[in-house]
Amino acid sequence: MATSDIQLLQGEHRFGQYQLQIARLTATGWVATVPPLTGTVTNCRLILKPQTRKPHPPASLPATYITKVSAVNLGQRSGVLIALKVGYQLNVFVGWGQVERFTADLTKMVTPSVRTRFMPNLAQDDLMRLIEEITRR
Repeated sequence: MATSDIQLLQGEHRFGQYQLQIARLTATGWVATVPPLTGTVTNCRLILKPQTRKPHPPASLPATYITKVSAVNLGQRSGVLIALKVGYQLNVFVGWGQVERFTADLTKMVTPSVRTRFMPNLAQDDLMRLIEEITRR
């Protein structure tokens, strides 16, 4: 998982990097969408980058837009639920054996004392583009 193309902001530092797949509920159960994502958790945001040959700009979810993080059972697999302020719920499968660490890093990120200097500037269009992309799969 290459991270050289992810630019961290001043005062931002990386907590962890994970293999993620968006989990979608279908008539036959929970399925993982393609392509998989590289998820980088920092003290300020969750950065999601598709793992494709064609370069795509990463999506950034600032900590202030995340209202809830919890480990959940998604059928036969463990996953993480990420609830957003816009009312959208993102369910993800995490790389084998990393659910607890990913959940802990996200929880640490959304703790107010950790992100004191970061003021997010999230364009509503960017967030809706991410939601539309996930919904299409």
